[in-house]
Amino acid sequence: MASQAGPVTLFWIESGHSTSRAVTLVQPAGVTDREFPSNFFIKNKAVKPSVRVCKDTLSMGQLRQIVTAGIRTTNLKVEHATMFLYKFGLNLRGKLQEDWTSYGVRIGSKYDEITPWDIIDVQISTTVDPPAATTEPVTPMSDRALFGYLVFVYRVLTVKDRGTVQYRNNVQGKLAALLLTPPFSAPSADFSGAGGSYSGWYLNHTYLGMVAALDMFFHRFPMNELAPARTGTMPSRFRDCAVQTALMQLMKTAGLSLEKLYLWIFVGVVAHDAVAIMKSGEEMHLAHSYAPYLSDLRLVQKSPYSAASNCALHTWLHTLGSLLLSERSLNARHISDFQFDKIAQNVLLLAFA
Repeated sequence: MASQAGPVTLFWIESGHSTSRAVTLVQPAGVTDREFPSNFFIKNKAVKPSVRVCKDTLSMGQLRQIVTAGIRTTNLKVEHATMFLYKFGLNLRGKLQEDWTSYGVRIGSKYDEITPWDIIDVQISTTVDPPAATTEPVTPMSDRALFGYLVFVYRVLTVKDRGTVQYRNNVQGKLAALLLTPPFSAPSADFSGAGGSYSGWYLNHTYLGMVAALDMFFHRFPMNELAPARTGTMPSRFRDCAVQTALMQLMKTAGLSLEKLYLWIFVGVVAHDAVAIMKSGEEMHLAHSYAPYLSDLRLVQKSPYSAASNCALHTWLHTLGSLLLSERSLNARHISDFQFDKIAQNVLLLAFA
């Protein structure tokens, strides 16, 4: 926690009383210090992030039936979904052309053939049984179709509370259309009820961790036949890193290098945020690092790259972006008025320089 001053005692003489009463002033709890991904690996001595699935008591044939039936009734349990993803992912393979390490963790060595579950530590429970599933016999969908549906649900959940109803419907429609095509080739597809029915999945550490590992895998192996699954998993990359992504976008919009952009920051609180997100020892600049997946892999409790953690920089970036007619900035939420007059004066100088 951020350091806080100790309690202070003052004395108050209440109206109509001749004696004073002691009042102890307690400093309100402050925000936590910024926590970066490197802290996780230092604290845990460079171990892979982990997830846990339930006991492996169901065959792939049983899972096909259960998952297909659950999809058709929009009542699929996340435990069945994650066990299916685990078993399916064991057959997703890519051959490394170089050593792969991140934060001191060796994910694989050159020429190793790896699966997504070499990226994280998948622990199989010895005590937690999968939920009961009594279903009528159904004609199961193909493994690829089931896999596509399960990862596309993630994309549905990321937009559940964003934009207009039309926007969300458009996303769901595009996902459904993609699921009907190779390599998934589902016989039918409908995500219209998925956002509500599976909202709890967005809080399930195992599901989120698996999605992150799958996206890391396909980002490393973009030529894999099932790499189009990234349409579903891609939002896991840089999740809760709004300031980081806004900074990258603004560099393109303004046509300025990072160094030149930083030279135009004249407001102290903005500079504080701008320096903080450049902490040394992190790997946000590395293409195949754990860092961009800090939220879904639970590397931090709160992202140090989020808009909430960098209110001043967020305002500076999107005020400037709006003046440059960036659609992303024009649609961004205004979350703080703190020193907005100074920030506005600063960005006006840059926008019209």
